[in-house]
Amino acid sequence: METFNRNSEPANAMNGSLNWNETGFVFPSTMFYAPYDGPLILLSILIILINSLVIYLFCTRESLQTKTNSLLISLAVTDLLNGLFSVPATVLCNLILDRNLCYANTVFNRFVSISTMYHICVITLERYIYVLYPMKYIHIVTAPRLLNLILTVWLFSIFVATIQTAWTSPERFFILNPGNDTLSLKINLVYSSFCAVVCFFIPLIIMIVSYTRMMIVIHRQIKGIHVQNCPRNASGSPNRSPMATEARAVLIFAAMLTIFTVAWTSWYITSLELYLRGSTSIRLPIQVDDFFEFLRFSVSFLNPILYTFLKKDFSRALTSMLKRNFLANDSDSSNLRPVKRRNNLQVSYKSTSNPRSSRTSTSFVEHGDVTNNNMSNVINGNAHGRENDKPETDEATEQQPVL
Repeated sequence: METFNRNSEPANAMNGSLNWNETGFVFPSTMFYAPYDGPLILLSILIILINSLVIYLFCTRESLQTKTNSLLISLAVTDLLNGLFSVPATVLCNLILDRNLCYANTVFNRFVSISTMYHICVITLERYIYVLYPMKYIHIVTAPRLLNLILTVWLFSIFVATIQTAWTSPERFFILNPGNDTLSLKINLVYSSFCAVVCFFIPLIIMIVSYTRMMIVIHRQIKGIHVQNCPRNASGSPNRSPMATEARAVLIFAAMLTIFTVAWTSWYITSLELYLRGSTSIRLPIQVDDFFEFLRFSVSFLNPILYTFLKKDFSRALTSMLKRNFLANDSDSSNLRPVKRRNNLQVSYKSTSNPRSSRTSTSFVEHGDVTNNNMSNVINGNAHGRENDKPETDEATEQQPVL
């Protein structure tokens, strides 16, 4: 069973050397490294929060429950599992080096890598059909087909990730003996090569071709719209907004493809490199391994941003939720004004030049009602306004609050 990163390093790996013996690697009691494992804990929390938010919005907003978003939610569930189990298990494995935990964590990481890759590949193909075949999209992409495809991705990922357990066991997790068990090494090397080709490079090629064709079509459409309908500004030059939109789409595409390729290429390079150590001198520095692993885990945090919150429907739903919560909090705080402040405002509202306000105005609401009633009486010619012209007594004047 292959391991990766710090879990597959011997005791003196931090010094850049390898200790081979007849039993394999020699491991210390712990490999916890606070400058690296500490940020992993923070990253795990961020992954859980952002993917939980995506799932919450999908479940509470009926407008978000579409066919396309169902794929994104399935991807968010995979990323959430990565934050809940894979990242914490990696930190704990580095801390205690328990072979059963590290063994299960490696299987789970394999599942996450395959599931993430095929989820993004399916999302890309769904967008590809939508862009290139818009008239046939509704007949090709149906809800039952998408649900069956999502189920297939999950089952295939689980099967491929767990099939290696047929010839490996936790007892041999920390032992890599190239001298006495060449058959097991060859089987693991074939398995890792199969995963690298079938579960990574083939879907990656499909994604690159699909995105390239989509960008060509989008560029052609935007260019046509820009030539025919784009208004001109005051200087007479065409408005650049469509081109800015295209540049933004290209930037997002480049960021997604670059981050994803770099992050997950490291996973398969590390897996293959592990089985080649006994026969070759190929080895990545541990600092490079750590960087690639952290980047790979970061994909579960970047996926919701790139694939979900950059979509208009999710961004609108998030903005609406934040505004609603802000207004609710603001309303609650306004209803909890101190009584003393309210009384002070009531007193200050009374005018010192008009003593009668001390008798008629007891609050903002009553004062508004009285004022409106007096104005209506004046307009209607009622005598109530003349009654208020009576001179006030000295007692009423003395009771007037001093401001």
